[in-house]
Amino acid sequence: MTLEQVKSYLGIDFPDDNVFLEEVIIPAATAWVQEAVGWEDENEPEWKALLLLMIQDMYDNRCLAETSAANQRKTVRSMIAHLQAKEDEKNAETSAGGTE
Repeated sequence: MTLEQVKSYLGIDFPDDNVFLEEVIIPAATAWVQEAVGWEDENEPEWKALLLLMIQDMYDNRCLAETSAANQRKTVRSMIAHLQAKEDEKNAETSAGGTE
């Protein structure tokens, strides 16, 4: 995810937070989403949408030390579950194909 994409999504047109976004928010959100769903693919629209939601949440709530599961939006929890299920299906298909 590029800085320009993130700033466009967040509606930011000033450079003040560029370093913070590039060095903290984008890498942290990417790692968080990858860990939450078990895979990373920025070409997957659903994965990218979840990443942008996490970036927005981390940026908007940057005064908090961390985002706990209890504070996650219902949409984020739903998207995580969906992407985890998608990966489980892919793994099941791979396993089934390898046993023939």
